Amino acid sequence: MRFRYALSTLTGPWISLVVLGLDGAVAASRGAEYLGEDVWTVRWMALGLWILWPLVAAGAATDAARATAAGNRHLALPPEVGSRDYLWRAAWTAGPAMAAHVIVVMGALVAGGVLQPREGWQPLLLALSAQAVTIMFATALGSWIGRHVPVLLAGAVAGAAMLLAGGLLTNVRSGSPGFTFLGDTGASVTQVGVVWNPVHLWWQIALVGGATALLVIQRPQVRSGLVAPSVRSVGAIAVVAAVGIASPAFVPGPPLIASDARADECRYSTVVVCYFPEHREFVDATEASLSRLARAAKESGYDDLVPDSAVERSRRVDLANGTTIRSFGPLGVDSDQVHDVDVILDILTPTWCNALSGSVPPPDAFWIELEALAYTWASIAGVDEAELQQRFFDVDEVLEPADVSAIIDAHSRCDLDGVR
Repeated sequence: MRFRYALSTLTGPWISLVVLGLDGAVAASRGAEYLGEDVWTVRWMALGLWILWPLVAAGAATDAARATAAGNRHLALPPEVGSRDYLWRAAWTAGPAMAAHVIVVMGALVAGGVLQPREGWQPLLLALSAQAVTIMFATALGSWIGRHVPVLLAGAVAGAAMLLAGGLLTNVRSGSPGFTFLGDTGASVTQVGVVWNPVHLWWQIALVGGATALLVIQRPQVRSGLVAPSVRSVGAIAVVAAVGIASPAFVPGPPLIASDARADECRYSTVVVCYFPEHREFVDATEASLSRLARAAKESGYDDLVPDSAVERSRRVDLANGTTIRSFGPLGVDSDQVHDVDVILDILTPTWCNALSGSVPPPDAFWIELEALAYTWASIAGVDEAELQQRFFDVDEVLEPADVSAIIDAHSRCDLDGVR
């Protein structure tokens, strides 16, 4: 009876259908390129939270406002009732919405074959719990607003308030690399090589969970027939706002830390190509391009252009060493459309040199020589003349093998000042 009554009288339970639709749209967007990665799947599904929160808040506010309406106050406001009626209504919003979100995320993990996550289940479940707690917070904030606002305005006011809170209490506005009360706004690029900072997740669950509990237990008061927030209720919202805004200052560390992910799956051809197992379906075109380029270089006497192995870089780890190993960028859905010139530039760039990631850029001589190396390799590999002219504006000279060897040797030692 309680279940049937909730479905027939409350807005909150039906919000879960909207959550399913929204999360489903997020999961299917951009070709679902995150499939197969554990951390990326969970972070990808956070991309829609900033829309989901206002919807949940609006539903909770509408139900709370109905409980505070003149004809229903006797059910929600008596001291002996406490906040049970409000809590029951909020639970019917938060519970189904959280369940819908978790179902879609777990479905995406299963669809991507993530049955034994590289990072293990603990960080994934902890991050998913942190996302679920933010849905509870949106519900609590909406419910708090609905208790003090007329039914016709409650949904709009709560939705706008939660949209503002999402902008202020996430990294969407500041791009901050530190802690944020409601977490980050998701990731749209590969996450191999990083994992969540567990300190941040535990702090987020504790702070957001505490704020949720503080808001959901508050009751309004009626003065001269008008509903108004009590002093304690105003104090509660002030405390929540203060904690949300101040929390980045006292929670240490970055939100993401390096993992020990390694590109430990390899294919053996003219060049040994190693990549992350999560990206095996994207490696074919890159491997074919590297093999073709390597054969052309060796047949023309430019052996120094060709490394013994090429390894996929992660977000934090680059195994290139300047001698036998060079690296290429993370693979993805666009990796079946690789161009030889892009592969050449990726392989030739000395990513192992600190100068390329420092505050002071390498001298112009380095860029000139890198372009000359790339033009030489592209030319002997038979890259179309029109593409050569489009990609290399100031270069039309094919270097001799001895010049190539000298430049490669200098770059291997991170001597980027130029040798010609």
